Amino acid sequence: MATKLVEYRRKRDFTRTPEPGPDSAAPRASTRHCFVVQKHDASHLHYDFRLEIDGVMKSWAVPKGPSLDPGVKRLAVEVEDHPIAYNQFEGTIPEGQYGGGTVMLWDRGEVVMAGDPGEGHRAGKLEFVLHGERLRGAFTLRRMHSDKASAKPRWLLVKRPDEHARLDSDVTAEETRSVTTGRAMTEIGAGAKKHAPPRLVKSPPKVAKATPRAQPRRTKAAPSKAADRPLIEQLEGLERDGGGELSFDDGVTLTVTHLDRVIFPAAGVTKGALMRYYARVAPVLLPLLADRPLAFKRYPRGVDGPSFYQQEPSNWPDGVRTAKVRLEDGTTRPRLVGGDLPTLLYTLQLGAISTHPWHARIGSLATPDSMVIDLDPEEGLSYDRVVEVAQVVRSVLGDEGFEGQAKTSGASGLHVIVPFERRVTWKTAAATAERVARAVAAAAPGLTTLVRSPAKRPPGTVYVDFLQNARGKTVASAWSVRATPGATVSVPLSWSEVKPGLDPRAFTLDAALARLEGR
Repeated sequence: MATKLVEYRRKRDFTRTPEPGPDSAAPRASTRHCFVVQKHDASHLHYDFRLEIDGVMKSWAVPKGPSLDPGVKRLAVEVEDHPIAYNQFEGTIPEGQYGGGTVMLWDRGEVVMAGDPGEGHRAGKLEFVLHGERLRGAFTLRRMHSDKASAKPRWLLVKRPDEHARLDSDVTAEETRSVTTGRAMTEIGAGAKKHAPPRLVKSPPKVAKATPRAQPRRTKAAPSKAADRPLIEQLEGLERDGGGELSFDDGVTLTVTHLDRVIFPAAGVTKGALMRYYARVAPVLLPLLADRPLAFKRYPRGVDGPSFYQQEPSNWPDGVRTAKVRLEDGTTRPRLVGGDLPTLLYTLQLGAISTHPWHARIGSLATPDSMVIDLDPEEGLSYDRVVEVAQVVRSVLGDEGFEGQAKTSGASGLHVIVPFERRVTWKTAAATAERVARAVAAAAPGLTTLVRSPAKRPPGTVYVDFLQNARGKTVASAWSVRATPGATVSVPLSWSEVKPGLDPRAFTLDAALARLEGR
């Protein structure tokens, strides 16, 4: 251990720097290994990425910080090993000391290494899964070849494709405060007092496993006068006040804020109006979501502001339903579970706009009950072309013995949902969807494509996406509002409606409600 930290000791004067000494690096008793990412503003701003391997924190300086986009490769320059005690360090290294500057604890959590990490490090390839508060999922570190024997080893840090991947995202731009103290870099550098970290980065409390149709945990609240008022009326009153406590008939309460915030500037739709819409469609929406784990994309400042995906809830209030769910990588993590109005409105309180349920329900997560064929047209392509492909999908499904259910995606595309009448595995569902998609592409050459990258698709084609059928994958549910300028809705369609002239932009909130109430 001491020999591994010789370089760390040599570079620092521990009578001047507050960094932990190398003697703090005692062997860990736990079999779990940790990782940490520290944002470090020294001679230049970078992120120190550290993995626990063989009793020390193997460390890399990542100039641009980690990314959740599998298409982005980040340079990671290996530096000296650090003691495990360094994982707790946040503060300022004095000027004149090695690495002098401000250090923030930007992320932390558990790492699960593939194979022997020591051997992987020596071989120049590390594969691992992170369970952090900001970084999650599978990553790879691969050492680059160098002709400079004295140069620091240069690696590439890459996110691997999985449910935690976020295309075209910048998590370092979105998350700018400490996961432990909630402070910004300037506050740490100025010695500002610690304050409560943002709600989204606290470690989630323990939750009990949910059972099918199980009732959510409830607040034992005293009867409220507000509970005697219809929910829509409550929301209207709270929007005038900017927010407050929303009370449900069974004693559950939910604090809602910023109801007067405009979420869709072009359409003039506020957060309160969005909640009222979902409360009105709840009778048909909640059965679709019942017992399904949920994913959501948050728009805390509205559709024109920054957004980010979230799978795992944290610090959820009583009355919101959660369950521990086994994921594709074998880990078990908490998820929100749909089926009741408090949970649905809680996602909106967080800034979500759409609801994105799994294709399976709690109690039978190994057996999806539906698959989806997602038709995604080239930007600017006439929707009549989407309609034409949708009818081909319907024909192919009929040949396969299936009956698909069409709905607008709420954006520019169209979804065909295919319920399964018997239990199937995720592998079978994915294989069936691929077989259908390939048959559609063969039946409509020149009109369809199976090329995933938008930049590489042939012009004038509709992408037949069959890849949203793996465990944990989701698409927006029917009756979901989408993050479009016009606040359009994903609405179910009869096949007689899937004809030339169909315009998905016509299904605004008001039009969707009128359609529902006229059924």
